[in-house]
Amino acid sequence: MNIRQCYEVLELNPPVSLDDLKQAYKDLVQVWHPDRFSHNPRLRQKAEEKLKQINVAYESLESLLKQQALTKQTYSQRPASPQARSATSQTSQGSHSSPHSANSYHWQEFTKNGSTSQPKTFWNQLSLKTRMQIYGIILTIGIFALIWASIVFAYLITTYPLFFLIPLSLIGIYFGLRHLSKY
Repeated sequence: MNIRQCYEVLELNPPVSLDDLKQAYKDLVQVWHPDRFSHNPRLRQKAEEKLKQINVAYESLESLLKQQALTKQTYSQRPASPQARSATSQTSQGSHSSPHSANSYHWQEFTKNGSTSQPKTFWNQLSLKTRMQIYGIILTIGIFALIWASIVFAYLITTYPLFFLIPLSLIGIYFGLRHLSKY
């Protein structure tokens, strides 16, 4: 069932809010509930079929509207420019836009519970440039730590060769004997 058919089954005209959708669903369930036709099996069967269509249409539109609301919220939280930031704040304070507006179709991953995959944390609020600068600093510190560790290791090997050669030779002997014991 496509979206147009869902609107027709629920007797709605787009755009529709989630509250309007719920109200239309409740009204149609009351009208078409099979228990109202318990006296006539033929009408009861028709009501069951109609209720199945209503349920499928409601679930389809509800998931679509929830996804659009989440993507619109996510899109409006991260405006691209200062002009977009001011336009977003005016839109959120002023009139409500259509669920079919251009901003509502923005790709976003969702978890099983329907929330966005990235929770609002300090790290996620930083700009990409700032995060890249932090990554660069961490990488630079890591490289310097590796360089100093290799210098210290080289110094220790040259200063105390037996301190490293004896354990290494014991390890070599162990693995050599282990390898020979296989034959």
